[in-house]
Formats: sequence, C-alpha cells, structure tokens
Amino acid sequence: MKKITVLLAEDHTIVREGFRRMLELEDDLEVIGEAPDGRQAAALAEKLRPEVVLMDIAMPLLNGLEATRQVLKALPATKVLMLSAHSDDAYVKSAAAAGAVGGVVRPIGLLLVAPVVIEAVRTRSAARSPGAVVARLAAVAAPVVGAGAYLVWVQATFGDAWLPFRVQDQPGHRGPVTLPFAAMWHDVTAVVHGHHLGSALHVPWVLVYALLLVVAFRRLPLSYAAFAATVLAVSVVSSNLDSFERYALSAFPLVIAASTLTSRRGVERVVLVVAALGMVGYAYLAFIGVSVP
Repeated sequence: MKKITVLLAEDHTIVREGFRRMLELEDDLEVIGEAPDGRQAAALAEKLRPEVVLMDIAMPLLNGLEATRQVLKALPATKVLMLSAHSDDAYVKSAAAAGAVGGVVRPIGLLLVAPVVIEAVRTRSAARSPGAVVARLAAVAAPVVGAGAYLVWVQATFGDAWLPFRVQDQPGHRGPVTLPFAAMWHDVTAVVHGHHLGSALHVPWVLVYALLLVVAFRRLPLSYAAFAATVLAVSVVSSNLDSFERYALSAFPLVIAASTLTSRRGVERVVLVVAALGMVGYAYLAFIGVSVP
C-alpha cells in the first residue's frame, strides 16, 4: 500500500519529535523530512515534494503563513495543515483565563507570569490589532490579578491577607526564606556529623532537577524552561526542603524534559528499575522511621 508522504515544519524540537513518533505509528503515513524554520520548510517541500505538510504558524526566519504561500505556489497539489495558532486572539485570551485561574488556585500560580511574558514578547510581531495587544497584556497581568484576588479573599475571610505566607514561614512548613542551597548544606553537614538522615534525602533530588532544568533549556521552548527555573528558584531558597519534590513536580516542563531522556527502550527500562528500587527504599526508610515521604 502506498504511503502518504509528510513533511513536518515546527521550530520546537520536542514538539516535532512528538509529532513524528505519533505519525510513525500509522502504517499509511511516512515522514520524509523535518524543518525547524519556515525557510527550510519551503525549500524541503520543493525538494521532497510531500503530499502533506504539517506547518507551525510561528516559526523563525519565515513564518508559517508565508512558508505555506511559497509551498502552495511551487506545489499546488500539496495539502498544508497548520499545527498551531499562537497569534490567534482567542488563544491568548484563553491563556489569560488560565493564568488567572492559576493565580487564584495557589499563590505559586503567580510564577506563570514568567512564561507568559516570554511568549508575549516572542509573538509581539503578530500583535498588530488593538484587540491582540490588549489580549497579550491581559495574559501577562492575569497571574498577578489571580493571585491578588486570592489574597483579597484571605483578607476578607481571615483578616490577614498575608496569612498563607505567614503559615508557610513556620518551621514545620516551608520555613523562612534563606540563601539558595543553604538548607542543602545544613542537611549534608548534619549527616556528616552523624545526625538525622531524613532531610538529606532531598539533596539528590535537587541535583536531579537541576540537571533536568539544563535539559529543559536545551530541548524545550524558552517559556517552558523559564517557568521551571522560577519554580526551582523559589524551592531552593526555602529553609526546609521537605516539600521540595512536590514544588519541583509542579514545574511540569521538568517532567517533559525527563521524558525526552527516556525515549530509548533501554533507557526507559533502566529508569523503571531504578524507580521501583527507589520506591522500595523509601518505603523501608519510612517503615523504620528514618524518613517520612
């Protein structure tokens, strides 16, 4: 059976790889080329003559709309499908709504302002109409407004808008803000001097997430990596690392970065075995009272 030939045009490597793997599962589709920018997409299309082009709109050097025009001029029979529409006002308004909800649900949602600012700057050339400009400003302001609404509710309910932060500053919770990695040093020196092991178990995870952050900056969009960086920055200035893993996992780009390292079957099996052994180890330490997960 003749396969339908497909060209992928997407500037984000991880997204492009995801589409390729998904398409390779279909017996009647064949990915014959990949392009990281619009200029290469137009050139490869003319060279490879695919039947279908999956084209991202927002790409460097040449945007998807202009690349599509060039592809259809050279290959009128080729079908072009758009992968995304980041310049669409409705998309940005949805981002604003999501940012507001993120801020309301939890104050850490305020950190969503970092990736939103990056995306607003990255797509600023598409914000030509007044409505588009307002939509982008709303997306940037939404996490701040959402977090503010939450604090207003706390003030009205408990009479102290800063109560959530005061509670977290208590020693049994996150603790007061301290110098970055000061808690790590304290926990490591405590183990060296023969004190309790439990808190030091968080230190390897700090190193793991730091490595994943490097992977995120190398393989994921900048806005994803920036969000992960801000979450980790907030986590490592805590004087108590007991909630570090929970905070770090809320930076979902780190999970995506980890998944890019386990695409090979052999690596995936090793990770699964290590994870299973880790669960057994943590269960044993909890059973003997050394650590409370």
